[in-house]
Amino acid sequence: IIDGKTDIEQYKNGFVNLALPFFGFSEPIASPKGKYLSKNGEVTVDKLWDRFEVDNVLLREFLEDFKQKGLDITMVGSGVSLLYASFYPQSKLKDRLPLKLSQLVETISKKPIPEHQRNVIFEITAEDQSGEDVEIPYVMVKLKK
Repeated sequence: IIDGKTDIEQYKNGFVNLALPFFGFSEPIASPKGKYLSKNGEVTVDKLWDRFEVDNVLLREFLEDFKQKGLDITMVGSGVSLLYASFYPQSKLKDRLPLKLSQLVETISKKPIPEHQRNVIFEITAEDQSGEDVEIPYVMVKLKK
């Protein structure tokens, strides 16, 4: 990477362990990529290394932010808690939409976020502009403490 090689095949490796009768060879593989259709065209994301980073905003603003990116969020989860789903009744959504993301996690999981924790990871499922379910990276919510 530093020497400007873009061909991943040039990073093959071989080694010998003199303590054991072992000859090892390794070949790197490219990380999996995902694509989704946004308002500005097709977007390619790296499924292993990319992530979305957002501040601790209201759930309503969070959903709107992703709608601006061309993604319609259908479910939001953190840990074992399902925080938002598009099929929830309006009475449940009315209570959750005005909450900040950190408050939402604490309310639904019934556990406070530890004082030393600087971020919370959210897993989301979403549909792109064509209405297809797409695999997108996780979301890291940055907490201000």
